[in-house]
Amino acid sequence: MRQILLLANKVADGEVTESEANEFVEDLLLSARRSMTEDEFMEIQRGALAWHHLLTEQLPEDGYQVPGNNPRRPN
Repeated sequence: MRQILLLANKVADGEVTESEANEFVEDLLLSARRSMTEDEFMEIQRGALAWHHLLTEQLPEDGYQVPGNNPRRPN
C-alpha cells in the first residue's frame, strides 16, 4: 500500500505518467494475489465489497450523487 501511495504522489508531481503507474500497480497487485491463499483473497474481497456497500449507502445521505443508486433512474 505504501508503494502505491508513493507512486500516486509521483503521478501528481508529474514524475511518472498515469500509464506507467497503472502498469506498476497492476504488476504489484498480481504479485500480491499470487502470494495469497484463496481464503486471504476472499477475506480482502469481502472487505472491499462491504466498504463499497457502506459508501453507496452513506454518500447519497450526505448529498453526493452515486450513479446507479436511484431506482427511478436506471443505468
